[in-house]
Amino acid sequence: DLPVTSPPSPTGSTPRPAPSISRRDIAWLGLVCLVALLVRLPFLTMPMIADEGGYAYPTRGWLNGTGQLYDDLWISRPQGIFYLYAVIFETLGTDVVALRLAAWISACGTAIAVWTIARRWQPQPVPAIASLLFVVVTGSPSLEGYTANAEMFMMLPSAWCIWTLIKAAE
Repeated sequence: DLPVTSPPSPTGSTPRPAPSISRRDIAWLGLVCLVALLVRLPFLTMPMIADEGGYAYPTRGWLNGTGQLYDDLWISRPQGIFYLYAVIFETLGTDVVALRLAAWISACGTAIAVWTIARRWQPQPVPAIASLLFVVVTGSPSLEGYTANAEMFMMLPSAWCIWTLIKAAE
């Protein structure tokens, strides 16, 4: 039998003890979320792209009772996105601004995960820079990062799953 050991950390070093969250940390994360909004602001009212329309059309029909998903309203999209769009429609609204704000919220949650993961291995300013770079790069128009597409929403649970795996390996 081989001995059970923890996997090596991404940087080759052991994780640092989880430091407490300071007011400076909270202020920094607030700034990161503000930058995420500013990067996406010029695109907030642009018309929906094909992905957003592809999610919004069947969701609207489903919520209005004009059909059932994958029966009357069939479209080759992952089912979970329609539930997410339904939540957005019921809480934030049905226009493109509501969708893009939901994508921004998801980007902020993911940036917090990036910061949380980075601070386990690196001291400041590395986690702060990592989270800032994340929101700037993912907000890029060439990546359609300002849109409410499935990739933008899947980053959030994916990043927190990584955090969970890291915690489980410790």
